[in-house]
Amino acid sequence: MGYLEREPPAPLRASVSRLWWLRMQSPQRFERIVPIPAMHLIVNLAPEPYRVIARGRTSVDQTLEAAFLSGMQLEYLLNENPPVVHHVGAAIHPWAAGAFGIDPAAVVDRVQPAATFLTGIDVLRTSLAQVDPAEAIARYASFLTDLRDPQWTPDHRVVAAIGGMDADPGVPIRELAGRARMSPKGFAEAFRRATGVTPKRFSAVLRHQAFLAELPDEGDLPKWSELMRTGGYYDQPHFIHEFRRLTGMTPTAYLEHRRRYGHGEPSFLPFDEDGAFSPSP
Repeated sequence: MGYLEREPPAPLRASVSRLWWLRMQSPQRFERIVPIPAMHLIVNLAPEPYRVIARGRTSVDQTLEAAFLSGMQLEYLLNENPPVVHHVGAAIHPWAAGAFGIDPAAVVDRVQPAATFLTGIDVLRTSLAQVDPAEAIARYASFLTDLRDPQWTPDHRVVAAIGGMDADPGVPIRELAGRARMSPKGFAEAFRRATGVTPKRFSAVLRHQAFLAELPDEGDLPKWSELMRTGGYYDQPHFIHEFRRLTGMTPTAYLEHRRRYGHGEPSFLPFDEDGAFSPSP
């Protein structure tokens, strides 16, 4: 396995949170990806494509050979990975699609060829495959810097609100609107313009991410009622419904599976072929 991560250069930091290069054998052929509160711009350097098989319970069957843009997802994805995962990637802040001339609403719940939005990215792909990891990241950063609209600035009310959600995923939306000195309706509209989703839907994804990160990877299975309260969930039926919608699994099945495949990123679950595409009823 090879992995290299670099901090984005100064001109990109308001719009990009991470840049990385990865080359590794796929741990399993299939992968379930839990919603993440960011967009991802991936340049596939492997000779084989990725394939999006389903989004939640909806069949997709989409092949992605070159670079692709994954907008913020509100349901889990089921993917088939190439035998060797080899790519350069960028995580774009949830408020920063506009920095690259992208309407965030046009990419929510979608995975699309990046060339649809970013001219020249498929040409860039050819050059990235021919250089070492550090140079590949540097060229990718330069490409994104050149594409960035120099007139774009983030909506700092939205940035502050997302920071507030990150610090306390259970914070009421009305309180965030008050901090921004906006009406709840005006705040929701500004938030949606910047991110493509409502504050409520974004908060649900962020809260779920925080909950997954706190799950223990060892020891006895937890008492879900206790974890629910610490994670800001107070209604068990709502918690179960939301967990299944975002992961396609019950909480216990999710944690058992995560433990089976070892510690790792909680949003990316490898699957054997026989078990990949059987969402819980």
